[in-house]
This record gives sequence, C-alpha cells and structure tokens, in this order.
Amino acid sequence: VEKLFSQLPSDPEKLVFINEIPFNNEGGHLQGIQPYYFKGEEYVFFSGSSSTYGYMAVAHGDEVRKLHRLMFKPFKHAGGFQIHRDWLAVGVEDNEARGASVVQIYKLGDPLSDLKAPVAVIERSGERERATAGAVAVHQLGESLWVIVGDWGNRHMDFYKADLRSPAGKIRFQKTGEVDMTNHPADDWKGPVATSFQNINLLSLNGQLYLVGLGGDETSNLNVIEVFTLDNISGSRPVVTRIYSREFNTTPDTKFRWAAGVALDGQDRLAVYSCGENIGKTLAVSVYR
Repeated sequence: VEKLFSQLPSDPEKLVFINEIPFNNEGGHLQGIQPYYFKGEEYVFFSGSSSTYGYMAVAHGDEVRKLHRLMFKPFKHAGGFQIHRDWLAVGVEDNEARGASVVQIYKLGDPLSDLKAPVAVIERSGERERATAGAVAVHQLGESLWVIVGDWGNRHMDFYKADLRSPAGKIRFQKTGEVDMTNHPADDWKGPVATSFQNINLLSLNGQLYLVGLGGDETSNLNVIEVFTLDNISGSRPVVTRIYSREFNTTPDTKFRWAAGVALDGQDRLAVYSCGENIGKTLAVSVYR
C-alpha cells in the first residue's frame, strides 16, 4: 500500500462542479468527500455541516445534483464519512454540546434517488467530546461490516461490528474495542505521534486492513495523509501501527482540513480526493490519482 500512495502525483487533477441548489453555508463547511461508482459512472458524495442541518450532497457530470438533509439542529454536523461498495457510514453530531452523536449506515442504490432510511444506527452519548463522531470509516470484510468512529480530534477510535448474516436482515452493531490514539504506544511507528484527522478511511489489500487518516491545519496549510495497519481488530484493544506518511501539494480552493477522502476503484487503483470549504455556485474538487 505504501507503493500505491507513493506513486500518486503531488499535484491534483482539478474538477469544478456547478451548482443551482441552495445550501445553508452558515456555521459549517464540507466535512468529507467520497467517490461512488454506479453502472459504470463515477459520482461524488460530500458531507457537510451548517447552522441548521447536517447533510449529504451528490455531484455527477459537471454539476451538483442532490442535497440530502440528514438531521436538524442540534444534530447539524455531518462529519467525515466513507463509502465502501454500496455501504455509506456517516456520523451526525451535536457539535455545540458535544455529548451525543448518531452514526447512520446506509445501503446505497441509485445515487440520484432520495436516500432511504438508514439500515442501521449507532447512537452515542456520554462525556463531552468523547461521544462525538466527527470521522467515520466503514468496510465490509466477508460477512461482517465494520465501522470505526473517531471522536473529537480523533483522540479515540471506537470499533463496531455487525454480522450481515443475522436473521430477518437486521443489522445490529456491537462495540468490540477502542483505541486511545493520544496515548497509543508508538515505538514501531514511522514518524511522530499522529495528528488530528478530518477524515478516516479503511482500505483492504492482500488480506491486510489499513486505516488512512487525512487532515491538515490552518497554521501549516499542509495536506497530510497517514497510513496505519490495523491488527487484532476483533479484540478490545486493536493494534494500530503507522507505516507511512506523506504531504500533498495544496491548492487555494481545496484543502484536506475541510474535507478529504481516499478510495480504491474496482481495479485497485488508488485516488485521494479533497474539495472546497462550501458548495456555492461552484465547487472545486482536487483528485490525486
């Protein structure tokens, strides 16, 4: 996987989508970006926050085509998310009180149709900032569906598992473990202690599960990815080991600290996506592939 990331160009391909849908761009920004392939066509999904609702948006061709309002104030912050196959998992949180969040898992079909109700929901509540869900990853391994939820600043990651063979098609998640990223042993890590991630995504290659963290900050204005191996994921304390880190060149209108995501297409070709802060009359997207 290090080879795949190292082969990506430093400068992105630029896409621009036009938009005629009114979005509330007050009090929030885009949080995540993911491609979705349907009938041979690439669609791009975005998550976002605002002062009144958390949402998903869908772009295709050269325009933004759909707005899905997921939840309303106080659950107005839809954070970093992931699509794997036709699964979409996103966390929607109360980013003011920071004591509750709802992780929604969807089964996608036609990306331009209305979203159906989530097939599963993980409700989180508790200590301030610990129960948030600002970055969510999803991945199907065999007959199990895994969801990893990062809390505020991604200081902790909680691991959830659902058995897809459960009777009557009910998908129920059980928490299996957690990782304290701020105090995790880093003796075997390549590079310094992990940064705060805007998005976390899961990839699987040659039988190994990887977690990719994407982020940046206002001060450095860097676009950074960090790649970790995940082992013992069914245990109460999964093992996280950083194996690779890389910076990508920034552009004025797209930044990892706003929204970023990574994905493999059907031929195991890797791409990294980032986008602008909000959806106005246009939306810029950068693709490193």
